[in-house]
Amino acid sequence: MTFERLTTRIVLQEKQTSDDGAGGVTESWSDLATLWADVAYGEGTLRIEGDHREPRRPVTVILRARTGLLAGQRLLIAGVPVAILSIRPDRPTQGYVTLDGIEGAPL
Repeated sequence: MTFERLTTRIVLQEKQTSDDGAGGVTESWSDLATLWADVAYGEGTLRIEGDHREPRRPVTVILRARTGLLAGQRLLIAGVPVAILSIRPDRPTQGYVTLDGIEGAPL
């Protein structure tokens, strides 16, 4: 892996919750960082339940290792949310990590 392959600009986001004042909770996403990554897409699936269609596609993202990466955060890739499912070292001596995610998953 070299920096030349990190050609896709992504945004790392974290879920924020706040009291809505009526006994409920409001959820929103806040930007943590804008990063450069190598992004690869797998073959997607389409779950159909009645009139509801739910497309999903696995996504693998390689980026420079950094602190603060957690499963449950999400990435925005070209404005499309991708849930981070797992984080694994990728050539740790070279300073990269691989994120496994799913596009279209409920967050």
